[in-house]
Amino acid sequence: MKRKKTMLLLDLLAKIFTSIGLYFLDSLSGSYIFIAVFFMLIVANIKERLDKRWLAGYIFFQSIYLIILWQTYVGISSLLVFTTVSVTLFCIWWLPPQKMRVIGGLNCFTYLAYQISIRNWAGLLELFVIASNFFAYLKYRKKQSPDKI
Repeated sequence: MKRKKTMLLLDLLAKIFTSIGLYFLDSLSGSYIFIAVFFMLIVANIKERLDKRWLAGYIFFQSIYLIILWQTYVGISSLLVFTTVSVTLFCIWWLPPQKMRVIGGLNCFTYLAYQISIRNWAGLLELFVIASNFFAYLKYRKKQSPDKI
């Protein structure tokens, strides 16, 4: 349990720094969306602990993302970041871990395209996230029976 709390804390810190970085890269869509993602992660953690699906929470965060997109739209970069977080929200809210790894790994390509669209070349580090998702999938695939994948 302590490891989960540490990972959540690191993820939340990463979202704060990502939001600040995107703000300085003049990506208001990304900055505001990652502020919303910060709060979504807290709620998703609570949802997971209570073992609930909570459709209203999903609709709430998807609506927030749509409002941010509408208010900050500047082109393809806005659509790419919106698509990325919408897929991530879907994965976190509805999918089991193995499917989350597969879809999340594929979703990293959309996030990489977003990073390139705003000329954030440090976003190429997303290639490590793609590899991490791939290796995690392989690692846990061996530990689970085929009916649980």
